[in-house]
Amino acid sequence: MLSKLSPNQLLELKKGEQEVEKEKIEAERHAEMPLPSFIIFLICALPFLFAGTIIVVNVRQKNMESKRKYDLFTKSLEMGQTVPEHFFDDPKKANPASNLKRGVIWLAVGLAVIISFVIMHKHDGLILGIVPAFVGAGYLIVHFLDKPKSDSSAE
Repeated sequence: MLSKLSPNQLLELKKGEQEVEKEKIEAERHAEMPLPSFIIFLICALPFLFAGTIIVVNVRQKNMESKRKYDLFTKSLEMGQTVPEHFFDDPKKANPASNLKRGVIWLAVGLAVIISFVIMHKHDGLILGIVPAFVGAGYLIVHFLDKPKSDSSAE
């Protein structure tokens, strides 16, 4: 049957076969893609949108707090009340976590992970324990090298 066709007809037949093959390849490529590209974009963008939302909410909250303090200050001045000297100072944290506490916790976690990998004879995962151990050692070094300001003035 192919011998009865002219060269132009054979060329058209080959072009048609190539077009069908091209469509098959394109369909397979789309079938291999697990998610549409828009969904992949959303997955990549969501952490940034979430972080941006947290920042915006935090900034608005601080602005509202500052406005409330300013309003209280102006109302107290209008009423003739005296305002404490440190009214606009930020409150100090009651008990900030020390570098000693952080260092001991990080070092303990790192050593626990190192010991567990050594016991299981899986030395490939030791880096998972070495990193927190060194972070803890760094916190401990900072704790012992960092001198408080009050101690330097007492000397």
